[in-house]
Amino acid sequence: MKSVMRVSGFLVVILVILAGPAFGQGFSPKKIWNLTVTVDAPNAVVYIDNVLAPGGTTRVTGGAHNVKIHADGYFDFNGPVVVDGNMTFPVQLTPQGFPLTIRVAVPAARIFVDGSEVTGTVPLVTSGAHAVLVSAPGFVDYNATINVMAPMSFDVALQPALSLQVNVNVPNASIAVDSVPIQGNVAYVSRGPHGLNVHADGYLDWNGMVNVLNSMTFSVRLNPAGFPLAIRVGAPGASIFVDGADVTGTVPRVARGSHSIRVSAPGFQDYNSMVNVAAPLTLDVVLQSAGLLLTVNANVNNAMVSVNGAPKGPVPYSEYLPPGMYSVRVTSDGYADYSANIPLNRAVNLNVRLTPVNSVLTFVIPPPFRDPDMTPEDSGGQVRIFVDNRRVNPNGELERIPIAAGRHSIRIASGAFSMQLGDLIVQPGQSYVVELSIDMKVRTVPSPQ
Repeated sequence: MKSVMRVSGFLVVILVILAGPAFGQGFSPKKIWNLTVTVDAPNAVVYIDNVLAPGGTTRVTGGAHNVKIHADGYFDFNGPVVVDGNMTFPVQLTPQGFPLTIRVAVPAARIFVDGSEVTGTVPLVTSGAHAVLVSAPGFVDYNATINVMAPMSFDVALQPALSLQVNVNVPNASIAVDSVPIQGNVAYVSRGPHGLNVHADGYLDWNGMVNVLNSMTFSVRLNPAGFPLAIRVGAPGASIFVDGADVTGTVPRVARGSHSIRVSAPGFQDYNSMVNVAAPLTLDVVLQSAGLLLTVNANVNNAMVSVNGAPKGPVPYSEYLPPGMYSVRVTSDGYADYSANIPLNRAVNLNVRLTPVNSVLTFVIPPPFRDPDMTPEDSGGQVRIFVDNRRVNPNGELERIPIAAGRHSIRIASGAFSMQLGDLIVQPGQSYVVELSIDMKVRTVPSPQ
């Protein structure tokens, strides 16, 4: 028993010696530090020693550790970091994609890829479709969708633009061409139609189309915004004017203050008034009858009409007149005047038929054409004149024989002699002289054998 205890005591002494200061000189437990990993890519996922580190921060012991980072659209990062205290470890991920080189020969050109300006750089883009916009002052914008499947280079040839200068009657107006705002009042556009929008505070917007065929200036007049002015008229076909502008069929907005109103309709007297607008206003207009309608037509185009001695112009003529008696005269060269007194106690439609003024014929008949069996002193009795096979000088007269306008056949007879002169076209109111003459022709014939 005592021997065992001695052995045991010996063993205890040895253990104490082993655990003494000589064995543990310089020893201390490992410390825990904060490690924060920052990443320039959004929604990056950080792993430290293959353990997810939410927010990129975790506590680790001193020494070497492995950091792995993943973010969609970027190449993964996988590398070591040595921790010897609290520290932040920044990581910049490399975007995945292909270089897209866009070459433009125009100075001051600006290049946008998917809405981001990349002028002077060669962006890396992912595979797939990308929107490319190239713009430069004085040139038409280049817009295209490029499908990138590998490193890509292409040249853009900008087309010179036409200048569209928009002058607005209001200062500081904002102008948009094809829904794109422009700086100042000059836009550079391609040939053809373009949408134009002009806005200024306190004024009604102007929206319309401008067809640009060459560099041009286009003027826009904005109307002040104000209150709605509704004008109601019971007469059909009424035209409404506010401050001289035709607003028929609309409810215009007018600025506060006085405005001129004119309403006109066929068969009614014009309505003229000034209204003061200080709030939304509805105006009912009752037109007064202008009278009864007098209409004059004629069978001769552009025959002239006068009423009560006042020239009214050519037919067809229409005018609303107060009831009463009116003297109507219709005239035309070559036709007999038409005159009548017309009672206007209802609407009158007057159709006038003008009668052509007769022309006159005078015949000069040399003696050789006259019948020698007739009395020489009775020159007229020796000649018979036929117009359209009807004798027109029953008393032998040769001068101022009346004849109606139109085409007529003329024949002259004296004794057994008769001559058909052919057709004569007679104009209204003209005088004609028909003079017969003798032409002699001599020809040589062979002598009889």
